[in-house]
This record gives sequence, C-alpha cells and structure tokens, in this order.
Amino acid sequence: MKNWKMIRAKTSSKPYAIPIEMRPLWRICLVVISIAIVQNKEKKLDINKVNILIWMLIRKKSWEEYSKFLLKETTQPPFISIDTMTYKAIEFSVAKEFIGIEGQKIFLTNNGWELFYLLEEHELFVLEREFLASYGKKITVNMVKKITGGVY
Repeated sequence: MKNWKMIRAKTSSKPYAIPIEMRPLWRICLVVISIAIVQNKEKKLDINKVNILIWMLIRKKSWEEYSKFLLKETTQPPFISIDTMTYKAIEFSVAKEFIGIEGQKIFLTNNGWELFYLLEEHELFVLEREFLASYGKKITVNMVKKITGGVY
C-alpha cells in the first residue's frame, strides 16, 4: 500500500498580477488592429500572417531586426514561433463577434471596426499601429514560408 499524505491548499486574497501578454483583451486588440491595418483588398488577413504580426508586436525590443527582414535588408528570417495565445485570442474574438473567419482568412465585423475606432480615438496602441502601418503589408507569402519553415 502507498502512504498517502494530506495536502492542504492555501489561498490568498492578495492580487496576482497577470502579465500583459497573457491578458485576452490586450491580444484581441492586437488582432483587431492587425486586421484593420494590414488587411488585403478583400478586407481579410491570413491567420498565419496575424500570428507573425502579433509575435512581432509583443517583442518591441526586436522591432529593428524585424524591420530589416521586412525591408529585405537581410535574408535571414528572424526567430518567430507559433503562439497559442494568439490563436486563443482569435477564438475569443470570433466568440465576441469582433472578427469572422472564412477558411484561413479573418476579417473585422462591425463590432471589430467599432473597437478599432475606439482604440484610435483614445490613442491606444499607437506604437503598434505605427509599426503595422510601416511594415505589416511587407510580409509576403514567401516571407511567411521562410519564417514558418515552409508552412503556409
């Protein structure tokens, strides 16, 4: 027989700060601004591009490295990984009707556009919106393939 020990869980009313990267609303906003600024002529954006854009946006210290790659000043792709939190944010965005999905493409709904305009009005995510405006549309299918190891 095994010797079982009783374990008592301790709880605390002390607040625990959740890092900003783990907060769903923050990521939802990044998804919304990415689609609004980088969307194609059909007003849609590929899910893989969104994942890459969000990865870049949350790593401001690497923006110079990313911009050099996007401007083709270097052929070495930067390290970018699949971030499951971004996919969760996309799922939440669909559930809250900020975005819609058609195949591998996502698009803003009326609620998504309202959120985007609200973020603009209150001057939120200014640096992120500037980065997207400067470099977001420079991500090509070939770049996505290079970054993801050929997966697109």
